[in-house]
Amino acid sequence: MAMQEVQRAPSISPIEGRAMLEVSNGGQEMTPDYKFYLTGKLRGLERAQTIVNRRSADPATVRWLAKEIEEVKKKMEEEE
Repeated sequence: MAMQEVQRAPSISPIEGRAMLEVSNGGQEMTPDYKFYLTGKLRGLERAQTIVNRRSADPATVRWLAKEIEEVKKKMEEEE
């Protein structure tokens, strides 16, 4: 039996090209897709942090998670 090669469609992040919408007053606004993406990313990072905190993990991992969470929260606050 021959193995079949699985071809996957390239995944496109909501960040690529459609993160912001132009609004009538000349400014920009976060698209719903991008906001949904950031919310999901934040939830995932926070979940990872709770799991890592229950185990003995490398301190660099804990610092990285904390830094990523802060960056996502900052980006969400800037865009509101």
